[in-house]
Amino acid sequence: MAELEDGKSVLSATVINATGSNQIPVIPSLATELGAHVRQLAAKDYRDASQLPNGSRVAVIGDGASGRQIAQEL
Repeated sequence: MAELEDGKSVLSATVINATGSNQIPVIPSLATELGAHVRQLAAKDYRDASQLPNGSRVAVIGDGASGRQIAQEL
């Protein structure tokens, strides 16, 4: 679970990190605090929704082109 600046919380079993540039992900330090049960993928490793468990909640972190494309697909 992550708490947003507005105080709301996001609960997700999968996190896709779409931050950084030129296929070099920038992994936020918060990533090390997520439990082992939270699957983490960098945008460069994401291929399609078949990599994720059916019906899972996914948090896409990052608002560049990759982040928007992945979020739209999911």
